[in-house]
Amino acid sequence: MAKTARCKDTGRNCEFIIRGDTEEELLANAAQHGMDTHQIGAQEDEFARFGRDFISQPGVGAGLVGERAEWLGKVKDTIQEE
Repeated sequence: MAKTARCKDTGRNCEFIIRGDTEEELLANAAQHGMDTHQIGAQEDEFARFGRDFISQPGVGAGLVGERAEWLGKVKDTIQEE
């Protein structure tokens, strides 16, 4: 059974409907939409080029690593089955 989630249900002013045959596929599509449309996690990806050790240092990149994970958690909470 296909799964959907509405971007606007995550608090964004966006009518996009995220779809996937499985929860994993839906979340992958959500991550791509978040990056492409809302730049969610864009800074995380930029910092990742310098290595995860750099990001995880106290006070460096604070809040960047969790931005995408936090948004995907909101998406996961709104998944509906079609």
